Order: sequence, then C-alpha cells, then structure tokens
Amino acid sequence: MSKEKVWRLITIVTIINALLTPTLFLLEAHVRSDGNIRLFMKNYGAQYPGVISTLSKGETFIDVCLVTPVKEELEARGLLWGLIVIPPILYRRQMKIKPIVALLALLIPTFFWAKAHPVVLPVFSAGILWGFLVYKTERLWPAIFCHGAANTVLYAAALIAMRTNTIIA
Repeated sequence: MSKEKVWRLITIVTIINALLTPTLFLLEAHVRSDGNIRLFMKNYGAQYPGVISTLSKGETFIDVCLVTPVKEELEARGLLWGLIVIPPILYRRQMKIKPIVALLALLIPTFFWAKAHPVVLPVFSAGILWGFLVYKTERLWPAIFCHGAANTVLYAAALIAMRTNTIIA
C-alpha cells in the first residue's frame, strides 16, 4: 500500500474515531447511569479517574501520548495479533491471512483491552478501528499514530478540565 493510501486511511480512521468515541462514551454513560450523565462522571471519577488521575500522578505528555500508545499497540496488535495470525500462516504455508483469522486477531485482543477499561464501548470501537488499520496497511505504526493522537486529545481535555475544575461530558 502506498504512503498516500496509508495516510488517507489514517485520516479516515481518525475522523471516525473522533466522532464515534465521544458518542459511545456518552451513550454508555447514559445507559449505565439511567440518564444522569453527571452522576456517571462523578462515579466514574471515583471508580477510575483515568486520565485526570494520571495527570495528578505526574505522568507526562510523553508517558500518556507517546509511550503508552507504542506499548499498548505492541501488546494488542503486535504480540497478541501475531500469536493469533502466525500459527495458521505457518500451518498452511501461505502468507495470505484468512478473513476469519483476521477477524479473530482483531476481536480477541480488542475485547480484552476494552475490558481492562471502565468505559468499554469507546475503547472497543477505537481498538477495532486501529486493528482494521493494521490489517489493511500490514503495518503497526498507523495504529500507534492514531492511538497517540487519540490520547493527545484526551490528555488536552483532561488538562483543561483540571485547570477549569469542570467535568467533561
């Protein structure tokens, strides 16, 4: 795949993720709190402060926006993807990935990664999008780039929320 096509796909996935993630976050918040999103945010903050507690613990932009995306993508779409995809390739001695194997490699790591977060729907959708990028481009760096971009937006939103003492939602 050419660099232009890879960047076009990255742009499309980033736009979809930027629209889908907050929508799914608010939907999940609405469902889990019987419509009281402020109550959900209060409980969410008490149960799992997420990025805001990360900032208060002193984690830097480099930790959240550069190191974490590389680490998580290497784990989810590097190691786990490889453990699912490589055995069938070795067994069949074909480099072409069967669609069912690609689907399993996309869903299994994404499911476990999303379950490790308190808000599952937006994390799951982002994981599916970033896994799709890896599948289509056959490269890991586009997923790392998109993950870093998403974390950067969340980091900036958390900084603004901390400085203005507001709840984001």
